Formats: sequence, C-alpha cells, structure tokens
Amino acid sequence: MTGLVIKDLYVIKKRIKPLNYLLILLGIIALNFYFKQDSIIYVSTFLPLIWSGIPKSLMLNDTECRWDKYAIGLPTTRKYIILSRYIVSFLTILLASTVGLVVSLISVYIFGGYSFAVCFQYFIIGMYITSIYILIMIPAGYAFGSNGGSLVMMGSVFIILCFVFLLKKINISIDQITYWISYAKNNLLIVCAVLLFALFIISIKISIYFYTKIHS
Repeated sequence: MTGLVIKDLYVIKKRIKPLNYLLILLGIIALNFYFKQDSIIYVSTFLPLIWSGIPKSLMLNDTECRWDKYAIGLPTTRKYIILSRYIVSFLTILLASTVGLVVSLISVYIFGGYSFAVCFQYFIIGMYITSIYILIMIPAGYAFGSNGGSLVMMGSVFIILCFVFLLKKINISIDQITYWISYAKNNLLIVCAVLLFALFIISIKISIYFYTKIHS
C-alpha cells in the first residue's frame, strides 16, 4: 500500500503546476487584506477546500491512464487500493490545514485581535469540514465517475461559502462562534469524532463496493 500512496503523491507533484500555487497565494493575500484579523475563518476553510479537489484529480488521472485496470492485477487488494486514496487525501488536507494555521498566526500577529487558541480551533474546524467533504466526494466519484465528484465539489463549496457569508450578514462574530465552541467543547468534540469515524467507515465501504462493481 505504501507504493500506492507514493504513486499518488508523485502524480500530485506532476499535475499541480507552479501557477496553481501562485493563484492560491494571491487568494490568501487578498483574503488577509480584505478581512484582516477575521480572515482566519476564511483561510482555515479556503485552503483545505482548494486542496480537497486532489482525489478528484487523481481519479481523472487513473481513468485517463487506465490505471484501475492495471492496479487490480497488482499483488494487492481492492481495499488497499481504496484505502491508499483516502490516506493521500487526508495527508493533503493536513498539509493544507497546517499552512492555513501558519497563515492565520501571521495574520493575527500583523492585525491582532485573536489568540493562538482561536486559530487552532479554526484549524480543527477547517480540517473537519473538509474531511466530511472528502468522505462524501470519494465514494461519489467511484459511483458516478468524474461528474459525481464535480457535483459534490460544487455543491459543498457553495453551501460552505453561503454559510460563512450568512454568518457575516447576521453579524455573528468569530468571538461568538469561539465562545459557543468553547462552551460545548467537550461534548462537541466527542460527537464530532464519532460522526466523522462513522462517516469514514461508511464512505470506505461504499467506495469499495462501487470500485469492486466496476472492476470485478
């Protein structure tokens, strides 16, 4: 399975061009200058969501290269093939979220207003939201092909951005959200962890089912 993970990481390196990194950087700079200290909530969701398109890109690459037909002939199982895709996806989310955390800390250092604890909370929130999106998108991609992944991507990004915009319109500040999270922190963390684990198990089983059905 290590080889499968390395293969996907190599594909990511080859497919993502320097221009993509430049556009992401410009987007981050724009968010920071426009929202100032409040940019941490946008950066924490913006970066992981941008990188959450990686699994879709990998699936398209596999289809173009007919990798799936070759992969099922390798001395490995369909379960490991699917699991390696999830591992790569979560590694990219972790990397993007970590970069987002660093950017948030720099923004707070420059503009002030919030603490490290607040930045870390939104780091966790960004990872959690993106993880849910990934766990929905991967099985959708295997079930409906590239169109399934695209529909999930557009729908999820639209819903999240609308939610963030709504918070701003009704004047709910980051301080209020942080207070609510802190107030219900212990119970909330347990519930969220259980839901994420359950979704992870369901997502993998659905992915394996459709992958096996297509490549039986």
